[in-house]
Amino acid sequence: MSREMQKRMSIIIGAFLVIVMGATAILPAIRSSTRTQTADATPLPSPEPFPQPIANDSLDFSARYLHPSALYTLPIPQPIGWNQILPSNEAELARTTLRSDLNVIEVYVRNAPGLTPDDLPDQFSAANLEQTWRNYQQVERRGPGEMRDDRFYVDYDLTLNRRLFNARHLAWTDGSWLYVVRVVGPSNAIEQTIFLAERMAAELESISQYHGDDAGWSAHFDAVAGYAVRFPRTWELQDSAPGRPASIAINDAASLRLEGLPSLVTSEVDARALLSATRADAQLLSIEAWEDGIALSFAYETALGEERSGAWLLLPNVDETTIRAEISIAANAIDLLTYTAESPTDDDAQATPEDTQYREMLAALRSLQPVSWDYITQDALASDEDGLIVLPASD
Repeated sequence: MSREMQKRMSIIIGAFLVIVMGATAILPAIRSSTRTQTADATPLPSPEPFPQPIANDSLDFSARYLHPSALYTLPIPQPIGWNQILPSNEAELARTTLRSDLNVIEVYVRNAPGLTPDDLPDQFSAANLEQTWRNYQQVERRGPGEMRDDRFYVDYDLTLNRRLFNARHLAWTDGSWLYVVRVVGPSNAIEQTIFLAERMAAELESISQYHGDDAGWSAHFDAVAGYAVRFPRTWELQDSAPGRPASIAINDAASLRLEGLPSLVTSEVDARALLSATRADAQLLSIEAWEDGIALSFAYETALGEERSGAWLLLPNVDETTIRAEISIAANAIDLLTYTAESPTDDDAQATPEDTQYREMLAALRSLQPVSWDYITQDALASDEDGLIVLPASD
């Protein structure tokens, strides 16, 4: 092969390699671009349309729910298919949330001493309120909100998964508690959302015995023995059964025991005799009238020689029986009925954890109430597998 021919072949081969390398780099980019353009061009399916809402006059509000705090009951609108009824106790707040496929109803009571109706627009300003709708992708407030009959109303449009919902937030106060009702419904049922909010607010019933108590506390109630008691969330209900003694652990060294006694204890003489019969070695520290009953404090030793201090509250019940609450702590001869009268207040820098604990114990004793609530029942609607109480209407 001549030199000229070799030169031409080298040029041809070089050009071919350049073309191949360029195609290797460019073709993947072209394919990627083509795929991206095709994917972007595919429209998303339209959201499934909402079904027609149940007629408002077909809704039944006779079934009621008792919050585990024992602070309030609320109606359960039926036949809306509620998937969940979720209670919670938070700091100074007792909340209930009802969830169906398309509806949400949230009700809560929060401690708010000194709050007035005039404070509500600032309490629920856009900055404060809209962050509470954070589960929705878009939140649009319909107007600034308004006060009507000392209640604050504000409406919203909400978007979730490209579906439009509407909501009403309704709040009021009695100067002790703040009450809030929030209802969310599909966009084709705005009138029903308003109707549900108004009915839930009208039929939310606080239980008068505990009006103004700490909303963040829990409760234990016994329908057979006929009593209810409230206590801090940090205390633990260890064992109980209707009509049987209940034990609540305060901490490793303290406990609260509740039970019904078969006869009335109506005098200090009877109370002293009962203490002597129950704890023969007890040293009585003090005894006094307490609400409608009698309270006494004492010191004693356990069978293992442990020194303990105790207090009883004896309350007459409606069926000629007595409710007894006993607090017991690992301490020597502390008069639990008078301890806090000489101890620092909660605002005092010298207050100790023990001070707070003793005050909580006395507050728990004061919360003990004989009850004859018709809606504490054991019928088929009484409770679910988690013990949440769903109740028929009471008179």
